[in-house]
Amino acid sequence: MFTHDDTPRNRPPRRFRVDTFARARSVVEPAEPRTRSGRRIVIGAGLTLLVLCGLLSLAFRDWRARYQERVHFGERNVAPAIDPLGDLVPSDIDPRAWRQAVDDTHAMLVTLTSSNLVDLKAMKALQAEIEARVARTRPETARAELADLWNDLADRAEPIITPRHPRPKLLPPRPAKDPRLLRSQADAHFKK
Repeated sequence: MFTHDDTPRNRPPRRFRVDTFARARSVVEPAEPRTRSGRRIVIGAGLTLLVLCGLLSLAFRDWRARYQERVHFGERNVAPAIDPLGDLVPSDIDPRAWRQAVDDTHAMLVTLTSSNLVDLKAMKALQAEIEARVARTRPETARAELADLWNDLADRAEPIITPRHPRPKLLPPRPAKDPRLLRSQADAHFKK
């Protein structure tokens, strides 16, 4: 059997409804001005971020396509221009060592053209320069021509070439630069 006790400690608590107080307060107090929802700001910022990412992606894709075109041009046209020099073996050098030096030069040219420092116009000029060097080379002058090519390219892009591709040992050492000559070249360059 159940008994019902109405003493104050066993009474259920009074329930308050928040919406009744809000309705009652809005009648008595003046209405607050409506504010903008934060949801619109968040959605707008998200859409802006998506558009920005899409534009950057398109720009990067375009840059990468042009970069790949330059790399392929360097691998297919510039670096192979030195290969005929491998057939012009100087008489005092072992043919395998000479071929290795020409192969090292080929690899150095691939690294240089794929470094993204040389544009397509400069690559075509470099290809023409290498072809001219190879065309005027005879077995007696082959070592000097190859050394001059290494010197010229080291002057242009030494930080790219030197750490990755050491100079072949059968080539004469690179001549030391005269500081006075360097200063006069720099002065001539800045006077232009």
